[in-house]
Amino acid sequence: MSSSSRPPAQGRSASALPPEPVDVLTVTEHLRSRGKLDDVGGAAAVDALAGAVPAAGNARRYAQIVRDHALMRRLLTTTYEIQAGVHGTVILELTIGEDGAVSNVRVLRSIPLLDAAAVDAARKWRYTPTLLNGRAVSIILTATVPFE
Repeated sequence: MSSSSRPPAQGRSASALPPEPVDVLTVTEHLRSRGKLDDVGGAAAVDALAGAVPAAGNARRYAQIVRDHALMRRLLTTTYEIQAGVHGTVILELTIGEDGAVSNVRVLRSIPLLDAAAVDAARKWRYTPTLLNGRAVSIILTATVPFE
């Protein structure tokens, strides 16, 4: 529990409390001093719980794992849709930025099981920038994404 979410001690305001470290030792001692350590399964249970909590230092790696799993779920969903014989054409409206990158995608004609795959694909497309009087400009175009 961080010091900002801890209730103030009797007779003191929350801002008067010094920040306290939170680790296995401090949590174990806190529970022991309040007679609650045995209620949670003892020091071994606190230690096991701490080992199961992700460390903030690994946040980037955990985020990568979550992204990888999300990608795998999208690929599996698309595979199941193809196996199920879902087919047709999704029509998209794309905004192409001055650099040729797709900056916005809007579904104009939807096939619900295929829309996400069409939008994901379109966001990866790159176009040659459109020039008007020698200057790159943003454009809006319609794209069809067939699924056979």
